[in-house]
Amino acid sequence: MELESDTYMLLHRMLGTASTRDELEMVRKRFQAVVDAKRASTARDDRFDVAWCMSCLASIYKRLEMPTLAEESYLCAIRLFDENGMPGNSAGITQALAALYVELGRTTEAERQLEENVRYTAKQWGDGNHHVLSAQEELKHFQLTGEMIKAFQHRWCKPCGVDEYGVGFD
Repeated sequence: MELESDTYMLLHRMLGTASTRDELEMVRKRFQAVVDAKRASTARDDRFDVAWCMSCLASIYKRLEMPTLAEESYLCAIRLFDENGMPGNSAGITQALAALYVELGRTTEAERQLEENVRYTAKQWGDGNHHVLSAQEELKHFQLTGEMIKAFQHRWCKPCGVDEYGVGFD
């Protein structure tokens, strides 16, 4: 059972528009059905589908306020993407998991996920690439402030010494 591109779009649209607990549960069942159907497969496309669905399930569990299931699903998705040679996908999921950990007050684990983000991003793009530099900047900012940021929005930050506006810190 191969997912067609329309199916990906439909599932993702369902995930984005679900707002009630019943709607989220219905969408969760759709993603879980894909996982159940493809879990034992060794085909690369099927393994991608399972990893992608696990990452979507994680966001559903997060919205349903089930952080343990969200964490388990994020970790599974990261592992599956990594095993499938897709470090860029793993990198993105590590950021989502780090954000969950921040919400839960688990800053040490959040920092570890941001470190993993740097590692996966470097594996995808190579050391010195601007994506890697951004991941490193996000990690540094978190280590200094405990806040998660997106590097492209990091224009002025006294703790990090970033002053792209040239206005100074005084």
